[in-house]
Amino acid sequence: MGRHMSDKKRAVIISAGAALGAVLLFILLFSGVQLVLDVSDTAVKAMSGIALCAGCFAGAFAAANIRRKHGIAVGFLFGIVTLAAVFALGMIFVKSFSADGFFAKTVLIFCSAAAGGIIGVNTKPLFR
Repeated sequence: MGRHMSDKKRAVIISAGAALGAVLLFILLFSGVQLVLDVSDTAVKAMSGIALCAGCFAGAFAAANIRRKHGIAVGFLFGIVTLAAVFALGMIFVKSFSADGFFAKTVLIFCSAAAGGIIGVNTKPLFR
């Protein structure tokens, strides 16, 4: 047994932290906007979509930057995991499945995660 974690484990831990950090940062920013302005329900949905996309991008970017290969595959894998987590959390908290906006949310998750994976592979290593 070596003292260092494998790249796969590091990628999972760091990418999950990056995704959660980005989502929390955007939620904090958007909650400040909602505090100052009167925001419609449509704008709140858009803000939550932007926060979700930022988290997907950041997580896939970090994972692909660590792995240094197969960026789009890493992005899609991160998108699948994120979509499953969003679906599971929705089932837990809302107690039902609503297909309202599910296709758009799926497309946003996969596009932002794939973009993060591609850019993460093609950027010099940030996480060593």
